[in-house]
Amino acid sequence: MTTVPDASPGTERPSRSSRLQALDALRGLAALAVVSFHYTTNLHYNYPQFRTAVSMPHGHFGVELFFVVSGFVIFMSLGNARSATDFAVSRFARLFPAYWAAVLLTATTLATGGFPDRTLTLLPTLFNLTMLQEFFGIRHVDGVYWTLSRELVFYAGMATLLIFRQIARTHLIVGSLLALQAAISIAVHASVIALPGRHAPSLLLYPYFHLFAAGIALYGIHRDTTSRRNWLLLAATVVCELLLPRPDGGNLGHLIVLSSIGAVWMATTGRLQWLVSRPLLWLGSISYALYLIHQNIGYWLIHRLTSAGWSLPGAILAALLLALALAHALRNLVEEPGQLAIKRWWKRRQQPAATTTA
Repeated sequence: MTTVPDASPGTERPSRSSRLQALDALRGLAALAVVSFHYTTNLHYNYPQFRTAVSMPHGHFGVELFFVVSGFVIFMSLGNARSATDFAVSRFARLFPAYWAAVLLTATTLATGGFPDRTLTLLPTLFNLTMLQEFFGIRHVDGVYWTLSRELVFYAGMATLLIFRQIARTHLIVGSLLALQAAISIAVHASVIALPGRHAPSLLLYPYFHLFAAGIALYGIHRDTTSRRNWLLLAATVVCELLLPRPDGGNLGHLIVLSSIGAVWMATTGRLQWLVSRPLLWLGSISYALYLIHQNIGYWLIHRLTSAGWSLPGAILAALLLALALAHALRNLVEEPGQLAIKRWWKRRQQPAATTTA
């Protein structure tokens, strides 16, 4: 909010080489961390009557891991894009089929299942299908969609580099933006400026840009471990993280985020091969769908089951199993077939153009 917050969870899946499979496993762990946070700590925050014996107060940092992987994978995918339009179609195919299905399924469940505090009227729901609702101040069908707007802004920036043929200057441009982020953080610490909330459209990338940049630097290091500029860019992202105000985690939050960056580096250098297992690879493969579908439908089911006399742990386990099942179905029935259909359509459109040019 990026098989990886996709990194956002909406990123392209990396090459299935044994080394990069560990990224899939990390994405699966990130998705599980976010789900655990929503079904424990965030559940109690939104509904104080529900208090779980086990809490995951820092599970939301799985989103930061998604963003790092997204930076890695998206910058890697730029090399396969023949044009900005080609890149945009690839991103559209990756994000939208599963997203549309999740929006419609979540909205229908909430509207027909008697969960009015999270139900939207028809027009805001339909506008959510554009994925642009946050830019216009319209509420999300599901709260987790806030990360997708950050992904879209990052994709737009990458497409701009393609359009103006500035890929070779990526490190200079990204480094300049990191300097701007560091300056904003210093100004916040000095109480020179006050930042609006996390969802402010005017600062969509401010608290997260260094995470995408870390992914870009790690991809460069993955390609060439001796490249000094990639290591310098990575060091700049670490500085930005340490300067960033983290009222939600403090020093522990910094440690978790830096550990996430380190985990991606370890995964792409073959140091996390012990994570590559069928369960985690499966979890990584459904991570985007799981991220999209779990929160509000899970809250709805927990409410229904506890009202029917279920224990809270039993209701949470049922919500988790339902979310996993829905995510698996969404990936197999919508996400992958939709992505394949759009890419085939685009390839057919490209063939006449190539013939005419020839």
